[in-house]
Amino acid sequence: NMFLGGMGMASQARYVGKSVAALKRYDSMLAQVDDIMRVGALSMDDAIRQLPTGDQEIFEAMHYFFTDGVSQKLSGVRDLKPVGNTLKVGGQRNLSQKVIEANFKLAENMDDVQRFALYWWNLDNNMSSLKRAGGMTEELLRLKARNQAANKTYEALFDYSHYTRFEQDVMKRMIPFYSFMKNNLTFQMQNIVRNPKQYAKLGRAYDYYVSDIAGLGENDMPDYARDNMWIPLPITVNKNDKEVISFLRTNLPVSDFTELIQNPFNRGLNSLAFPLKIPIELGYNRNSFTGQEIKEFAGEKDRMEPGTGVLPFLRDEQGTFAFSGDPTIQHIADNMGLRVPARYITMALNALDTVAGYQDPVDGFLESLEQLGVTSMKPIDEINITQLYQDLERARMDRKR
Repeated sequence: NMFLGGMGMASQARYVGKSVAALKRYDSMLAQVDDIMRVGALSMDDAIRQLPTGDQEIFEAMHYFFTDGVSQKLSGVRDLKPVGNTLKVGGQRNLSQKVIEANFKLAENMDDVQRFALYWWNLDNNMSSLKRAGGMTEELLRLKARNQAANKTYEALFDYSHYTRFEQDVMKRMIPFYSFMKNNLTFQMQNIVRNPKQYAKLGRAYDYYVSDIAGLGENDMPDYARDNMWIPLPITVNKNDKEVISFLRTNLPVSDFTELIQNPFNRGLNSLAFPLKIPIELGYNRNSFTGQEIKEFAGEKDRMEPGTGVLPFLRDEQGTFAFSGDPTIQHIADNMGLRVPARYITMALNALDTVAGYQDPVDGFLESLEQLGVTSMKPIDEINITQLYQDLERARMDRKR
C-alpha cells in the first residue's frame, strides 16, 4: 500500500532504515527533552531547539507522529486490540502469554516503523513543496505539512480509531478482520483512480515474473493463487511421488480488492467468522478460500500412505498432521483454531522425515516454509485438475451470456 500510495521502493528502503534507527532513540531523546524543560523551565518547543540541529528534525517528526495520533498502538491494528487489552492486565505471565505478548509487541513495532516511514517521507516532501510555494510562516508551514503527511498515512495504512458502535459490536464479530478489510477496500477503490500508474507497474511486474521467470501461462495457475498474487518459485520438488510447485503466499492488499470485484460472494464468505462460514461451506462442500472440494466422495479417508513418512497414520496425503482422517471433521478442526498447533507438529514430523531419509533437506526446508504459511505447495496434477474445473466454470458462464 505504501508503494501504491506513491512511495517508491528505493524511498521505502531508505526511510524504513531511518525509521528503525530513529524510533530506537525516541525514549532517550524524550527523556533528554524533559530534562532540558525541567532544568531551564522551558516549553517543549524551546527545549527541542536546544537539541543538535539534526536531532531537532528527527525528534519533531517522531513527536508529532505519536502526539497527532498517526501511530496506532493499541488502536485495533490488524484487529488485535483485544489481545493488547488482555496483555495490559498485570501479574505473572506464563509461557504462552509471554509468546503472545512478544508477538503482539513485534507486530505493533513493525507497524509503527512502516507508518513512521510513510509519514516521515510525506512530511519531508510536503515541507519541500510548501517552501517552494512560499507565502506561509514557518509555524503554519510545519502545521500544514504535518496534516498532509498524517492524512496520506491514514489513507494508505489506515486510521483504526473511527468506528460506529454497530461496527464495533456487530461487524467486527461477524468478520474477524473487518477493520483491515473495510479500510483497505476504501483505499484501493479511491487510490486506483488517483495512482493508476502504480497499479499498472505492479501488474506488469507480476505478469513478467510469472510468465518469463516461472514459465507459467495466464491459465496455468489456480484462480485463487493468481487472484492473491502468489509468486510461483521456479523450481519443482517431489512430494509423495508427485511433482510439486511451491508458491510464495504474498496475499497483497490489492488482491483483496480484485477478489471482491471478481467474486464478491466468495470474498464475503471467506471473511466471515467460523460459526457463520462453516455451515455454508459444508452445505456446498467447498473450501471458500481455495475453491476445492472438502470431501470428494462419501466415506473418504485422507491418510498418508504407509512407508512414505514418520507416523503416516497421523498425517493426511500431503504429509500434514491431521486430527482426523475425515476431511470434513479436519476442515472444521482447522477453522476452530487447531490449524496452527497442527502446523508445528507437522514441522517436527518433517524434521524426523529428513533424519529418517524419507526426504532430502531441501524438501524438508520447503515443507517447513509451507507450515509457517510462507509458501504453499501444490501438486502439478492437482493444479491441472483445478484448471479443468476453472475452464468448465468459464464455459458455463459464457454459455449463460
